[in-house]
Amino acid sequence: MACTDTGSSSQPSNEVSTAYQLRIENVAPWTVLKSGTHGTGPIGPGETFALSFTGGKGHSISFATMYGESNDWFFAPGPDGIPLVDDDGVPMAGDVTKYVKLWNAGTEIDQEPAVGDATAPRQPSPNYGAADPDPRVRILRDDVSGLVQVTLVPSSDGGFTLEIMNCVTSTLHLSPLVWALHRLPAPLFTPGLPDRGGGLEALAEDGMVGVLGATLAETTGFHTPLSPGVVIVHRAGTPIFRAGEQDFGDGLESIAEDGNPMPLAASATAVFDTPVGGAAPGPAMPGQAFEVEFLAAPGDRVSFSTMFGMSNDWFFASREDGIPIAIGDVTAEVALHDLGTEIDQELDIGRYTAPQQPGPNTGPADPNTIVRDAAYDQPTTLHMLVTITEK
Repeated sequence: MACTDTGSSSQPSNEVSTAYQLRIENVAPWTVLKSGTHGTGPIGPGETFALSFTGGKGHSISFATMYGESNDWFFAPGPDGIPLVDDDGVPMAGDVTKYVKLWNAGTEIDQEPAVGDATAPRQPSPNYGAADPDPRVRILRDDVSGLVQVTLVPSSDGGFTLEIMNCVTSTLHLSPLVWALHRLPAPLFTPGLPDRGGGLEALAEDGMVGVLGATLAETTGFHTPLSPGVVIVHRAGTPIFRAGEQDFGDGLESIAEDGNPMPLAASATAVFDTPVGGAAPGPAMPGQAFEVEFLAAPGDRVSFSTMFGMSNDWFFASREDGIPIAIGDVTAEVALHDLGTEIDQELDIGRYTAPQQPGPNTGPADPNTIVRDAAYDQPTTLHMLVTITEK
């Protein structure tokens, strides 16, 4: 079982307790942190796209732009994208063309660029050419330095500008592009596999970015880890926090800022720190879950807390008076809170968010010290599924 029992609820000795299991599953559906389209039309020789965005440690930038005179060729980095910050925390800067390849989308049979009747400049209508007998997305040219130059320019506060220059002196046009900021690999395609059918074909064959941009938008969001946390069984009262008041100062700050449950462990019923099937303590990533057992008697309630891992001091928790013991889905009893101990920054980007901070408890204090609802527009149900079952 992925928990450490640290005590039990306080209840009269003549009451009969029942064993329950609380399961907290990370169901975040997103795979990309940011995405979009860029450019209102193609660029010719000597022209440049300049895309500005923010990013940080652990992030990569990917893009795709059509080789305009082809049937279905496009420029893009490989599945890992272009890393933004090195292992020492130094932002990537300068020429990053080495990360970019020329790819064949495998959706249309190849012809001589700008000559074949189904190449983009000559086709009578979009999606005109015959299907490619080899449907795999594959590298066509590994070294593209004679065709494009890609440069990364960092600025302050996690800012970057990606410059993509068409450096061909003769005819070559680059289409508007789609882009994604990501932690997980392969946001646009998987080398060696067919196109996913989400819009890459329209970009690679016709320079049309709308469908792929919309597909990326559906997968864009904060797939935050859920940190180790605590469970407390109690009667009426407020065991972890009270909205509209300051943090009690008994250890919740360590969970909300750093995902560390240990300062609250002594007063908790149980600590959960290892995802189901995990070999060591750590956060629950999307697709993983914590499970913790507890005893409760009639009239008891259960409370828990776990960090929104990409934030400065946000935490998911049962509402302040706890969850009534009920079998089934109790996610509606959970909300996302801002503890008010550290000033908020851009999620997973700000220097003192948990993934970016140089050390625990290092961010500046929040001038608003009141525990409150987090300034966030996604429902808790898109992040977690919380259930109680009887053991």
